[in-house]
Amino acid sequence: MSLVRNPVPTVSLRWAVVLLLAFLEGCTAMGSGRRTPEPDAGALLYIRWGGAGTDLWLQSLESGRHRPLTSSGRVPHVPGGSGLDPWRGAVISPDGKQVAYVELQHPEAPAGRRVGGWNALFVVNADGTGRRKLVDLTQLLLPEGQRLRAGSFIWSDDGNSLAYVLASLPKQGASLKDCSQVTLHSVDVVSGRGATLSEARPLGSVALLGWYPARAEAVLYGECGYPEEPSPAIPIPNGSVTVLRVSDGTASQRLALKPSLSPAGSSVFIPSHPRALAGPPTLYRTDALGGPPTVTLTLPRGHLGRIHWMHRAPAALLSSTEWELPFLDCVGTQPQPRVLFRLDLGTGTLQRVREDARRLNVLAISPDDTHALVGIITGEDDRFHPPCVSRPVERLFLVRLDEIASELPIQELRRRARPLTPPRLWSDVAAFNEYVGWVR
Repeated sequence: MSLVRNPVPTVSLRWAVVLLLAFLEGCTAMGSGRRTPEPDAGALLYIRWGGAGTDLWLQSLESGRHRPLTSSGRVPHVPGGSGLDPWRGAVISPDGKQVAYVELQHPEAPAGRRVGGWNALFVVNADGTGRRKLVDLTQLLLPEGQRLRAGSFIWSDDGNSLAYVLASLPKQGASLKDCSQVTLHSVDVVSGRGATLSEARPLGSVALLGWYPARAEAVLYGECGYPEEPSPAIPIPNGSVTVLRVSDGTASQRLALKPSLSPAGSSVFIPSHPRALAGPPTLYRTDALGGPPTVTLTLPRGHLGRIHWMHRAPAALLSSTEWELPFLDCVGTQPQPRVLFRLDLGTGTLQRVREDARRLNVLAISPDDTHALVGIITGEDDRFHPPCVSRPVERLFLVRLDEIASELPIQELRRRARPLTPPRLWSDVAAFNEYVGWVR
């Protein structure tokens, strides 16, 4: 057997490796159609829970790396299940550079002798520096015969203060129809000085939607009791959106279920519900909540609307999904027909941007209106037994907003997007509720 010597290579091995790596990187970022986020894409803040407790983590959108922002294991998180949206123990400042979060400290203390929900509020820079405690409720004396719970909290629109909710109920004799007595409070981020914003009101379970010190206004959503004859299967709470003027205590209110406030705080979206709020979804101005709607939306028959506000443009993306009857077999295990619309807030017009969006679940739009967090169905899990033979599997992706509102097929949309999570079982609008938002 003769040995044949290979010809001398014209390119050194080192350069061959460099060229190969460049080629592979180009295939990943360009040849596949996948675009990398802009350099200022920042990171995503999310809740991670496990054996060590619950903490805040950051996921870089440039490198994909994950790093912890807290390490106490005491950040509360309620995944959902009640009428209110999933409750997360963190909120991001308007400029995206700070995070306010809460902890339940001294959890070994008897529940009847400490504030529930959370009892310490902190603020920290997005890079992990400058951590400070702003509110300490661990030594707060509870009212006699009352349970006290600290709940929803939110940044002011100017980023200078935080507002939060304290709710009380009797320790004995309270029923589902009783509404918590709610007081609103604020704390200055720089000085730590606190103030009481309102007297107690029977508002029930409350989610703060907006806090505007310059006009002395807070916008909140409350669920207070149930109708006199609720459905025996799934009762729908009495919900309302309230604009409260903290300067004089006056308020305007409108019936609503899971309303959504625009980033500027000037408009509120009130979705319809076939079992509670008849009629089409509507938009109201917050300064005229008691008047007629500014926009009445027409969606496909039998559909429910969910809004995703844009931050720079006076517009929003609207997911219109066919309502699923709650008593059907396998309810909640398969995605329903869905159409995506773009809503122009100036004219009130709806434009269809994607006709078949059944496999897409838009969660949020980035602060610069260029990307969106989207759950995309990627396959099926057939480990379930009849009658629910299989269930979809989805992943969270970072998708360009202009590509969502295009005619790109779902497979091509997914190929261009950046995956952020491993596959998991599909769970409709409650999916990926660990994600809090963008930081810079």
